[in-house]
This record gives sequence, structure tokens and C-alpha cells, in this order.
Amino acid sequence: RSKSRRFCTSSHCSLRSASACRIMRIAVAFALSAAAEHPIKGVITLIQGLHDKALQDGKDELDSWNEFSAWCKTSIETLSGDIKSGEETLQVAKETKRSQEAKIARLTREIAKLDDEIAKHAENQGDEDEVRANENTEYQARQQDLQDTVDAIDQAISDQGSFLQTGSLEVVEAVMTEEERKVTDKYKSGSGKKVDVVTTLKRLKKKFADKKKELEMAEKNSKLNYDKAKAARDDAETAATDSKTAKETSKGTTEGDLTDTETEISDTETQLETDRATLKTTKKDCNQRASEWQKRSQTRSDELKAMETAIKILKKTANVRASAGTAGEESFVQVAAHVSPKAQSKLQKAAALLKSTQLKYSAKDLEAVVEAVEGLQPYKGQHSKEAKGPFHKVVAQIKKMIFRLQDEQRKETEHKTWCDNEVTQTKAKEAEFLKRSNKSQVELDEITADIESSETRLGDAKDRIEELRDEIKTLKDDRAADHKENMIDIKDAEAAQKAIAQASSVLREHYTKAGAIKQEFIQRKGKELPDSPDLWESPTYTGEDAKTSILEMLTSIGTDFTSMETQARASETTNQKAFDEELEALEVEKAEKEQEVKMMDERISRQTKAQKKKGAQLDNFEDQEHAAKVYHKELKPACYGDKEDYAAVKTAYEERQAARDAEIQALREAQEELEKEE
Repeated sequence: RSKSRRFCTSSHCSLRSASACRIMRIAVAFALSAAAEHPIKGVITLIQGLHDKALQDGKDELDSWNEFSAWCKTSIETLSGDIKSGEETLQVAKETKRSQEAKIARLTREIAKLDDEIAKHAENQGDEDEVRANENTEYQARQQDLQDTVDAIDQAISDQGSFLQTGSLEVVEAVMTEEERKVTDKYKSGSGKKVDVVTTLKRLKKKFADKKKELEMAEKNSKLNYDKAKAARDDAETAATDSKTAKETSKGTTEGDLTDTETEISDTETQLETDRATLKTTKKDCNQRASEWQKRSQTRSDELKAMETAIKILKKTANVRASAGTAGEESFVQVAAHVSPKAQSKLQKAAALLKSTQLKYSAKDLEAVVEAVEGLQPYKGQHSKEAKGPFHKVVAQIKKMIFRLQDEQRKETEHKTWCDNEVTQTKAKEAEFLKRSNKSQVELDEITADIESSETRLGDAKDRIEELRDEIKTLKDDRAADHKENMIDIKDAEAAQKAIAQASSVLREHYTKAGAIKQEFIQRKGKELPDSPDLWESPTYTGEDAKTSILEMLTSIGTDFTSMETQARASETTNQKAFDEELEALEVEKAEKEQEVKMMDERISRQTKAQKKKGAQLDNFEDQEHAAKVYHKELKPACYGDKEDYAAVKTAYEERQAARDAEIQALREAQEELEKEE
């Protein structure tokens, strides 16, 4: 012990690290307590073993560091790529959201406008219904008045012989003109003829009958115009309602898409937040580990240099020997002349203690010690300076065995600690990389499914664009043909109305000149003759019947052409409005689908890149997992032994440690007994 202190305070140690001095102190102390024939050689061997172990540990740690460094690089690149891709996805999703919100706002305004239009149609229809009802009421009243007049005239005609007695003539006179009343006045005064009165009455009946027909025709035309106008309004209202329904459907679909987009934005933002936090933690851990690696490498380098220096110093003193002793193995037998009772008691107690421990734990290392102690003869007499007690040699051997057991315990503990760390870390790596592999596989499947879905949507959108182009072309062609047909109908109707008006004017002029429009009674002078038989109503042929049928026919035809023009113009207006709305809807849908194609192309491009990166990440994680499994398998011979479960390894280690502790304790107690003074 004194030599060890002198060595470590020499000029050699003053130039070396403190760790080298500590190692040399332990080594020298071990050498001084070992066999006397080669103390320095044992120290050099011990330090060289530690040097080789430190060197191998450094190589193993370098492999682990290279693996960890590669993992850091791959993880940071993968996370950075995912963050960039996520930011691009988020930007596109936000643009999509703004577009969808703008579309919803536009559709909302258009739907509100259509609601106002539908309400206005309903209001206008109510007004038109009221006007039509009033017209019909007025028609019914006038029709009844005309019918009553005709009935009164018929009654007067049927009362030819008793005009004055029945008073029927006075009733009819209320609707006569001044000229017609002159005829009846002459008859009343006795200067007129009955036949002239009858003729006047028949002409009057014909006039009111014509008025009745004209009124009926006017009512018919009014009803026809009302029905056509109502049909046009109904068509316009139906078109507005259909357009509103289509826009509401489009709005609902867009609102659903907006919900999906908002969900995508939320999920992407959450994923970005997680990825950014993971990237920050990963960079921090990797930087911290890099700093630790540099420090550990420098410390190990200094340690190796210190060991090499210690070995060089020891080799210079290789010729140093301990005090002379017996060559070969040191014997436990110590010769003495007599045995004292106290010494004999110590020997028996020490032997019993060692024997008990050896039997309890089946410690083969203690068998030789037990046998030696049981056969030992203590020394009696004066002690030399070299002797520390009567059993100093066996005590020295016990100390050496204690040191060896402690060294075994230390080495096994170090090995067990190393195995614990390696097995735990390797299992953790297996689990971690398996977890990451599974997560990456799920994410890769999601990306692949998203790409497939996007490609389907892209194909559907492109197909729909082609359909919309065809629909727009067909719509424009149909509208052009319909417009051309309406213009022809309007032109024909206008020309026909003009021709009918001219024809009616010519015929009316002819019948007027022929006397069919006005007729006056002729007052004859001279002898009064008896009434003549009835022949015809007019004294001359004026074409009255032909005039009535032709003019009525022309009027009816003119009304038909007027209705034709009105219907054509209403149809043109309604069809043009429906065309504009349908074309706008198709153009809007086409623009939306073109935007969707652009978005899907960009999304597929981004997701394809993400798929490639995620696939590379998955391959890396699977490689890391495989490497961890291989390393775990390689650890089993060194750390598992013949055990399958590492928990069993731990139990066996604890049992060995307990047995070794018991051996050491027994040796120490035996040492204490043998070192006591007699």
C-alpha cells in the first residue's frame, strides 16, 4: 500500500491524467497482494484488458452513433418534407375554402333573387286573375243584357198583331236609334206599315245578335290571351323554380364540400403542428446527442492515452519483484511447532463458517479454502516483521479470493448493466421502429387511397367537362333554331294580320257601298194596301249573309294570328331567359369542374411526391426495425445464455450475486476470525 502511494506521487504521474493514477493505484495494490513471482505482469495485463475493452466499446459506440446519425438525418428530412407538403396542401385547401365560400354566397344571392322573382310571378298572376275575373263578370252582364234585348225583340216580332196592346214595342224602342223609332212612331200614328216595323225589328235583332257574337269573340280572344299569358308566366315561374332547386342542390353540395375542406384544413393544421413539434424535439435530441458523442469520444480518447501511458510506465519497471517467496502456487499450509487452544478455536470457527456457506450455495471456489483451513496448523511463537499474525498466509489468500470474487462481481455487474442497456434500448428501438413503420404504413395507405380517390375525381371531372361542352353546344344550337322559328312565326303573323286587315277593309267598304251597313225605311204615299207576304228581310240583295260570315271569319283568323304573334314573342322571351339561366349554370359548373381538374392535378402531384417520401421513410423504418431485431438476436449469446426470457436472466443474475455476496461475507468473517490476536 505504501509502494502504491509512492508510485502515484512520482514525477511520472504528475504528467498523466488522474484516471491513470487511480488505475495504477488499484493495479499496484492488486499486484502487491498477488503471487510474488510476477506482480507487474498482472497489472499490465489488467490495464491492457481494460484498454482493449474501452477500445471495443468505442467501436461499438461508433457503430451506434453512425446508425443514430443516419436516423437523425432521415427523420429530419422526412419531417421537413412532410411539413412542406402539408403547408402546400393547407394553402390549396384554404384557396378552395375561399372559392367555395364565394360560390355559396353567390348562390345564396341568386336563390334570394329567384325567390323574389317567383313571388313577383305569383303576385302578377293574382293581379291578372283579378282582372280576368272582372272582365268575365262584365262580359256575363253585357251578354245577359244583349240576350235580354234579343229576347225582347223576338217577343215584339211574335206580337205583330198586337204591338200596341201588349206594349212589347215600347220595350224595344228603348234600344232603337232615332231613325228606327221614326218607323214605329209612324206606325203608332197610323201612317206607317206593320211590315216596316217588323222589318226594322228584324234588322234590330240582327244588329244585337251581331253585337252578341262580337262580344263572345272578344271574350274568347281575351280568355285565349289570358291563358297564353298565364302559360307563359307559369313556364317562367317553373323555370325559376327549377333554377332555384338546382342552385339549392348545388349550394348544399358545395356546403358539404366546404365542410370536408374545413375538416381537411383542421386535420392538416393539427398534423403540421405535430410534425413541427416532432421536428423541433428531434433536432434538439440529435444536437444534444451529437454534443454528448463529442464529449464521450474525447473522454474515451484521453482514457486510452492514459492507459497506454500507464502501461509504458509499468513496462519500464518490469524487473521489480516482490520479496522472495516460494515459486509456483502459494500454499495454504503454514508450518508451526505447537497449536494453542485459542488458535485452534479460531480455525474451527473459520472452517465451519466457510463450510456452511460452501454447502448452502454449492460454491466450488470455497472447497479448496475449506479444505486448507481445516488442515491448517497455526504458528506459535514470536512473529517476524513480515508476519502479520499466526495465519497471515491463509489470510492473504482469502483476501486474494475476496478480491477475485469482487472483481468477478464487478465485471458481471458491468456486463449485466451493459446487457440491460443494450437489450432495453434494442427492444425499445424494435418497438419504436415497429410503431413508426405501422404509422407510416397507415399514412402511406391513406396517401395511396387519396391519390386513387383524386384520380377518380379527376377522371369524373374531365368526363363531366366534355359532357358540359356537348350540352352547351346543343343548348346554343337548339336556342338558335328556336329563335329562328319564333322570328319566322312572328314575321308570318305580322304579315298575315296586315293582309287580313287590308282584306277586311276592302270587304267592309264593298258591303257598305252595297247598303249592308245602313238601311232606312221608305215612306210610301197613296193608297194603303194590305200587308204583303213575307219574302226576305231586305228589299234588295246586299250580300248581308256573306258579309257577316266572311268578316267574322277574317276577324277570327286575325285574332288567331294576333295570338300566334303574342305566343311566339312570349315563347321567345321565356325561352331566351331559360337559355340564359341554363347556359350560365352550365358555364359555372364547367368553370368549377375545370378548377377541380386543376386542383386534383396539383393534389395528385403533391400526394405522389408525399407517397414517394413516405415509402422511403417506411423502408428506412423497416430497415431500422430489422437491424434492431438482428442486433437483438446477436445479443442473445452474450446476454441471454441458455435463457429464452430476459427476466429469467435477471433472476439468475440476482441469485448468483446473492451467492457471491454470501461467499465474500463468509470469507471476510473467516478473515476477521483468523486476524484476531491470540
